[in-house]
Amino acid sequence: MKRVSRSALTRLPVILIALAMAGLAIVKVTFGPGNDFPNGIPAYARIESLVENGQLKGVLIHHNDDWAAIPFYRDPACVLRERPSRNLLDILHFPGDGDPGAYVCPLLVEGFAIWKHAPGVDPAPMQQETHEPKGRTVPVWFVPWKWLEPQVADGLLTMPELAALCPADLRGEAYFYQETLHPSEAVHHTKTTIVAHGTLNIGGRFDVESGETGNVLTHTTIHLPDSVRRYLGR
Repeated sequence: MKRVSRSALTRLPVILIALAMAGLAIVKVTFGPGNDFPNGIPAYARIESLVENGQLKGVLIHHNDDWAAIPFYRDPACVLRERPSRNLLDILHFPGDGDPGAYVCPLLVEGFAIWKHAPGVDPAPMQQETHEPKGRTVPVWFVPWKWLEPQVADGLLTMPELAALCPADLRGEAYFYQETLHPSEAVHHTKTTIVAHGTLNIGGRFDVESGETGNVLTHTTIHLPDSVRRYLGR
């Protein structure tokens, strides 16, 4: 996971910085509408490229042999409309020079981050928890991995390209979404776990459980209705 601090993330009460400078740890910052940081981190979806010393080393997408699961932090329709040329694999899109970055689209998740000192002082939180807002859902798209893998081999994936790979039948809403993230800047190895339960547009339940450590998937279980397995045969 790329670093999540920048000037945009320091628009929190100055008291957090004061506490950090006084050596008073640990700081918990909530994000989502009505929280400490309403806009959350400037990302569109849980999908990213892995770059080392300027070289593409791969991608981090939660998938098994059949399916890839892509949870969205922001409204997919808005991303398609407002950011059609944006590379989704560049997971963070900071605002600047009058451009709102990822904040152009509404945030659909909420949660909290634990910082050793404070945003703007630490390069990343020690831990971040993300979940669906009460009474709301989180969009999750599913794409056959054999379709998506060659598309992202060059480290580039735009929203129109993703939409073309994901028919409406394979799009759904998670009524339960839980993501735990330990970014690489704050721990020795990254660690992410995702659990999602919801329904597809076509009907039927989906279940996702996935995890990674050190940017390597450790397990991914994706259960989709039999009605969509026909897409695997194409």
